[in-house]
Amino acid sequence: MNSNRAPFLPLLFSILITGVVSAKNIAYIHGDIAADGTIPSGPAEPFDQMLLSDEGNTGLSQFKTLVEAQGYTISQHYDQTTNLDAAFLAPFDAVIFGLHQKVWSAAEQSALDEWIRAGGGILMYSDSAAGGFHAQVGINNPVGQTAVNTILSNYGMQVAVDQGGGTRAYVPDADSPNPIIWDGPAFEGEGVSPVAIDPDGNAQALIPLSPSNRISNGTLNINAQGITIANPIWAVIGLAPVERGNVIALFDRQPLWNNGPGSDINEEDNEEILRRIVRFLARDYGNSKEWFRFRLEAEPGFQVSYRQWIGGTGQTGFNYIARNNRFALEQQRDLLPANWRSESPLVEIVDNTPFGDNESEIVTVRILPEIGADRWFARLAVTPDIPPVVPMISAGGDRLITLSGRVWLEPLVSNISSLAWSKISGPGTVSFDNDSTAQTTATFSQPGTYELELAGTSPDGTTSDQLLVTVVADSDIVQAINAGGSSYSGENGINYSADTLFDGGGIDNFLGNSVAGTEDDPLYNTARSKGTFAGYTIPLNDGDYLVSLQFSETFFTNDNQRVFDLSLEGNLVLDNLDLHATAPGRSVAYDVTFPVTVVGGQLDLDVSSSINNPLLNALVVVEIPSS
Repeated sequence: MNSNRAPFLPLLFSILITGVVSAKNIAYIHGDIAADGTIPSGPAEPFDQMLLSDEGNTGLSQFKTLVEAQGYTISQHYDQTTNLDAAFLAPFDAVIFGLHQKVWSAAEQSALDEWIRAGGGILMYSDSAAGGFHAQVGINNPVGQTAVNTILSNYGMQVAVDQGGGTRAYVPDADSPNPIIWDGPAFEGEGVSPVAIDPDGNAQALIPLSPSNRISNGTLNINAQGITIANPIWAVIGLAPVERGNVIALFDRQPLWNNGPGSDINEEDNEEILRRIVRFLARDYGNSKEWFRFRLEAEPGFQVSYRQWIGGTGQTGFNYIARNNRFALEQQRDLLPANWRSESPLVEIVDNTPFGDNESEIVTVRILPEIGADRWFARLAVTPDIPPVVPMISAGGDRLITLSGRVWLEPLVSNISSLAWSKISGPGTVSFDNDSTAQTTATFSQPGTYELELAGTSPDGTTSDQLLVTVVADSDIVQAINAGGSSYSGENGINYSADTLFDGGGIDNFLGNSVAGTEDDPLYNTARSKGTFAGYTIPLNDGDYLVSLQFSETFFTNDNQRVFDLSLEGNLVLDNLDLHATAPGRSVAYDVTFPVTVVGGQLDLDVSSSINNPLLNALVVVEIPSS
C-alpha cells in the first residue's frame, strides 16, 4: 500500500460538507443617479436603478427570485453608503455589482481582493445608464466603466463603454469543461459593455465575443475608448480565477432585468446561465457538475453517497441518482481550474444500486485523500449519456399537378447531414431542380402516379420517407376553383377560375401571408368560409373523377379551434378535420385527393362544422379517362 495515502477504512467517518447544505448569502450593490447624471438623484427620479425589489420591466425581481430559489439570501446595498471592508464582506459568499457610480478606494480594493482570494466571488457589468440617460449624458459616457474597471482591472479584465443597441446571442466554444457553459448555452444581450481580457493574464473568455460564436444578428463593432489592455481578447462572459475565488464580468446588464428593452432574463438561456454564475461565485456549483467541499473530522478516509439528481436539479441530501449520465469523481485541495484528479487509487465506487426505472442508480463512492490533506474539494463531473440522435424526415403530403406544372417539395427534416431525392416508381422520368436539398421542385415527363423518396443520413443513422405525386394531362382538368379568390394560374400547372358554384358563406382574405409547403401562396391565402358556407354544387357528366381539396388554416393559431366534416357525393371523406392540427400549423398547405363517382349530373361537396366555420381554399376536379 502506498504510504502517502490513508488505508481503506470500511466505516463512515464524520465529515463537514459545505456548499451543499449551508445557505449562501449574496450582496447586490446598486447606485443612484438622475437622468441628467446628478449623483445622487435627489428630488429627481432615479434612473434605471435595477433594484431587486422592482417588479417593473427594468427591475431585478425575477433575478432575486432566481437567487432565492437556490436556497440563498440576497440583499441590496447602496454603493455610496457601502464600505467594502472585511466586516461588510465577511457574511457574503458572492457580491454582484449592479449599475453603480462609486469609484472604490485602494483600501476597499485591497479588502475585496483578500476576500476573493479566500473564496469570495464577484460579478460586474456596465452600461451608459450608470451615468444617466444616454440622450442627456452621451452613449459613451465613462461613469459605469470607470467604477467597474477600478476593480476589474486588477484581474486582467476591463469593460468597454456603451456600444449602442442591437441584441446578439453568443454560445461558447465546443466542449468547454466550465460548469457555467458546459452544455453550450446561448447568452443574449445588446453587448453594450464587451469584456476586454488581457491575453497575457489569468482571465479567460468563457464565451468569446467573436463572429464564430455569434448565433444571431450582426457583428458588434467595438469602441475601445478607455481600454488600456493591449491587444485584448473580447468576451461576452469573462472569468478570472483568483486563488480560491472568482471574478466574472458580463458584456451587458440586460440578461438580468425582468423585461426591459432588448434582451432580458427570459431570453435564450440567460436565466440558466445566471443561475450557474451565482452558484459558481458562491462555490456551490450546480447542474451538470457538482462540487462538494469536505473537511475531515476524524481519521483519513471517508465515504459518502451523493445528493439526489433528477432532471438536472437536485435537493439537499446525500443520494445521488444518475439518470442517463456517466460520471467521474474528481478531487483537489483548492478550487482552481487545473489539477483536478480522478486516479482510481484516490476514488473508489463502493456500491451501485438500481433506482426507479433502472435507467438510474444510487452511487456510493469513497475518497482516499493523502495523509496531511485536511481540506479537499470533490467534484462530481457528470456527462450526459446522450442516446444516438435519430434522423427524422417527413416528405410531406401527396400532391396533384398537371404535366405542364411542377411540384413543390418542402419536407420536414431534422438531424440530417445529407439528403437525396429520387424516384421510386412512375411511368416517366423525374427532373429535380436540386435532388440534394430538402426544399426543391420537380417536373415529370408524362402523366401517371409517381412515388418519390427523400432519404437522409446522419452520423447516427439513416431514414427515408415517401410521397405520391399524381400527374395529369392538362386537358383532364374539368374544373378548378380558387375558393374565395379571383382567377389564378398555379405553379402546379392548374388554371383556377374565380370562386363560383358555392353554396353560401363568405370570403376569408389573408393575401400577403407566407404559406409553407407551397409556392402558390395566394391560392392558400383566400378561402370560402363563414357560418353559412355549406359547400359546392358542380355540374359534371356522370363518371369517375379525382377531386383534389386544398386547405390552409388562415386564421387560428391553436388546435381544436376550427373542426369540420366534408362529404363528396354524400360520402364522408374528412371527419372532424382540424386543419391546424393536421397540416400542422397556421398558413401551412394541406392537400388531399379522393376518387369520386358522379351520378346525377353534378358533384355535391358538402361541409358541416362542429367548431367555428368550415373552410376551403381551392378544389380541382380531374376526369379519369374511361380507358
